Amino acid sequence: TEWIIYRQGKFAAKIKYIFLAIDVPKDNEQSPKAVEHLMTNLAGGHMPLSKWEEWWDGAFQLCFSLEIVSIDGYIQFIIRTPEHWRDMVEAAVYAQYPEAEIMEVDDYTKDIPDKFPNTEYNFWASELALVKNEAFPIRSYVEFEHSLTQELKDPMAALLEIYSRIGMGEQMWFQIIVKPTDDKWKDAAQKVVSKLIGEKVAVKENILDKIISFFSSIFQDIINSLAGVEFSPPVVKKDDAVNKLLFMSPGARKTLELVEYKMSKLGFYCKIRVAYVGKLAVFNKATRVSNFFSAIKQYNALNANALKPSKFTTKALYFFVKRRVINKQNKLMQAYKSRSIWQGMSSYILNIEELATLYHFPASIIKVPLLKKTESKKAEPPSQLPFSGVENENQVDHYMVSNEVVEPEAIAETDQQFLPDSLQNYQFDNKYFENKFAKQNDQSIINEKEASPDHLPPNLPIVK
Repeated sequence: TEWIIYRQGKFAAKIKYIFLAIDVPKDNEQSPKAVEHLMTNLAGGHMPLSKWEEWWDGAFQLCFSLEIVSIDGYIQFIIRTPEHWRDMVEAAVYAQYPEAEIMEVDDYTKDIPDKFPNTEYNFWASELALVKNEAFPIRSYVEFEHSLTQELKDPMAALLEIYSRIGMGEQMWFQIIVKPTDDKWKDAAQKVVSKLIGEKVAVKENILDKIISFFSSIFQDIINSLAGVEFSPPVVKKDDAVNKLLFMSPGARKTLELVEYKMSKLGFYCKIRVAYVGKLAVFNKATRVSNFFSAIKQYNALNANALKPSKFTTKALYFFVKRRVINKQNKLMQAYKSRSIWQGMSSYILNIEELATLYHFPASIIKVPLLKKTESKKAEPPSQLPFSGVENENQVDHYMVSNEVVEPEAIAETDQQFLPDSLQNYQFDNKYFENKFAKQNDQSIINEKEASPDHLPPNLPIVK
């Protein structure tokens, strides 16, 4: 109603959101299981609301936004959160990644135009929808682990590799809006389980159904009386539903197990968006978008669920194509910037394991250029640390490794040997994103020696 919309607008105006850029250590060996625990902590943001709070205060469940962005090929992990939940988010991250760096940054989308067509930029975006009912899970990181060696073939590697190939003047954004909820979603999932095994699902009749049933029974009795048929009490039918569990094929049984396994973990209402922005001279939708969806297809499980582009995308067919595409571009840009879970297609349930699969920090075995990671643990240098040719006693240009002094160049060469030949010249450790977006109170973390201003894209906001 208009009243609810008005009150929710007043409530939303009081909420301030912040963006936290997260960098994990270079030697991170945590699996996506760590992010699964992180998501469990974020579920603490669930807000059970009374009718008074909903109708009078206009209160509604607040959301988080999990984002992975590539700007000119520089990759950054970001979490958008209500400001009063900052401590909860930071505690959740530090609990799993004690040496991580968290910095408050500006919204990286603010200098991209809101309206299209634009004389400088072009824009493509889409929401991702589930192929089947939300009760069926997508392929999770557990299925990417070798059953014997337990080695994880991280699906994130493909996405980050594609992100690293984004060129100057291009940006690619990936956004997962997550809304904490209770366990009521499991009731609908249980009906799917009952249907799979052949159990009869009780259908709740509404008032209209009961009225129709009542008058139809009276009408039937009148017809029977006129025809000379004696009245007989209603016959109670036996439940003729056949339990299919004993006759299931191995594949069908596996699907059933996956649905029940998804129900065993906490769930969030989610909405996923992907966007590609580029200057007109370099905009290459055909390549960038197809590359992105090639990485997303890793999460498709033919016996369960999969992700696909939804109808809410910047594409139109047949009639008034140009006008409709422009209209969709403007709507999707507004939806992305506002991080709205209501605009576009309906949200759906993903559990914490599925979310950890789609959004987790890469392990040290993933060697991706221009992915921001912290270079080392935060600690004071030992007093016996050898110095060689250091002009400033507060600056250390050498590393102590196994009681030997190792030049930084040697460490860089060690990292380089894991890269394909085409990526040998890329930097691993950079503070490109932080130099352009960091808030004033977090600037002390930035290493000003890196990220030459000459190579910064002109469309990025300047540090306050």
